[in-house]
Amino acid sequence: MARNTAVSFSPASGRIVLSNARICFEPSAYDGSETARRSIVFEVADDDRAIVEGWEVGIDVTKLSSAVTKHGIRAKLDPQSVRCWQDKKMVPLPEGLKGSTCNAALELNGIWNTKSQSGLSLLCKDIEIIPTVAEYPF
Repeated sequence: MARNTAVSFSPASGRIVLSNARICFEPSAYDGSETARRSIVFEVADDDRAIVEGWEVGIDVTKLSSAVTKHGIRAKLDPQSVRCWQDKKMVPLPEGLKGSTCNAALELNGIWNTKSQSGLSLLCKDIEIIPTVAEYPF
């Protein structure tokens, strides 16, 4: 199956820092390939969702592939270049991110456009995994 790869980009910029976001799924590529950049979804507060929705206002709603999903905000993460932090020091990105709580810095690099879809190009540049301890439930 051939894919149309005619993608253009429009300039846009912005930055948002997510606090105490939960990583909903393991970062993965849409088609299961081993591409460097993977999708990551952060469960976030309504205020953060509203900021990203505001960035999407100028995009044609009939073509919009929204970065805001029912689970949270979807961005791209490059495991080779993302800076991972712990105790204000850079550390290697840990394995198994699903369910982790984190702080994350997302950058809006532009708006991508194809013949039938458009959306934000959001990249996770920095991430800080917050250690959590399960509370005794009984």
